[in-house]
Amino acid sequence: MKNGLLTCIVLTYRNGEFLFETIDSILMQDYPHIELIVAEDGASDFNAETIKKYIEKNKKENLENFVIYSNSPNLGTVKNVNKALRTSQGEYVKIIAGDDAYPDSDTFSKQVAYLQYNEGLFVAGDTISCDDKMNERYRVGFSYCKNNPLNGSRKKLYRYLVLKELGLLATQVCCFRRAFFEQLGYYDERYILLEDMPMEKRIVLSNTRINYFQHPAVMHRGDVGTSTSSEAFDSRKYKYYLDLFHEAENNYVVDSGVLGAFPAYMRKRLCKYRLDMCKLNERENSKKQKIVLTLKNVFPLLWHISKHKKSLTTYGKSFLSTLSGRK
Repeated sequence: MKNGLLTCIVLTYRNGEFLFETIDSILMQDYPHIELIVAEDGASDFNAETIKKYIEKNKKENLENFVIYSNSPNLGTVKNVNKALRTSQGEYVKIIAGDDAYPDSDTFSKQVAYLQYNEGLFVAGDTISCDDKMNERYRVGFSYCKNNPLNGSRKKLYRYLVLKELGLLATQVCCFRRAFFEQLGYYDERYILLEDMPMEKRIVLSNTRINYFQHPAVMHRGDVGTSTSSEAFDSRKYKYYLDLFHEAENNYVVDSGVLGAFPAYMRKRLCKYRLDMCKLNERENSKKQKIVLTLKNVFPLLWHISKHKKSLTTYGKSFLSTLSGRK
């Protein structure tokens, strides 16, 4: 570990058209000691030499080191980020997806300064949720919640994070001390793509101090990644939904105790429904099966819609789309 150094890890897989925008937002940072790791997860068209030349051409003196690697075979997001963490040398760590960007040149400086003057293993900020062109849609953060869950019990916070699914402690809004991973461990490799939610739960259940101050920490590009596709039953989401279902199964006992038996059961049913709909999207002539499956899961859907009013439109459009044969 190098004291004062901040390592920024870029997790990328087939993000070619957006990756340079992500890198630019890192190279513009005014923090004086930066290490950059571009962790590509096995895309066949990734050109490490092109990325290397671009960084060398555009870097400033504050970029003290950079590493570029490409996995073979594809590891999945969780193993990829853990590999990058083991490669990193920084006292502080930032992690970002290769299709997102940092909004301001002082994003790193603000978060590190907070950690230098406050106790705790990490600090969280806000997400600027954008469309695929990086036009702002809305902002997500604890300060934007109607009743800030940080002001209540850990049980209330756990319920809020799991049931609202807002990503208030998402990896990308946080700046971590290296000691965070030394004490809480790396991301859970039982999952392929799902890194945020298991870590959020671990933070809350371990009573780890949660630092937060209102500031834009990341610009998140919607409608392009696997988990952010506007199609609820997009077959590309299969692995992501499989992770969500396994997470709901693995933590069913804990969730039942904290969320309550009914919400835990409804959440698990909903995860299985989305997973099964993705499977059916790969089959021909599955319209009748999709209708039957949806009718069997009316109660989990209604329960979810009661928590997320906007999901009525998402599920409605996606259901009609998948019945018409558009995946």
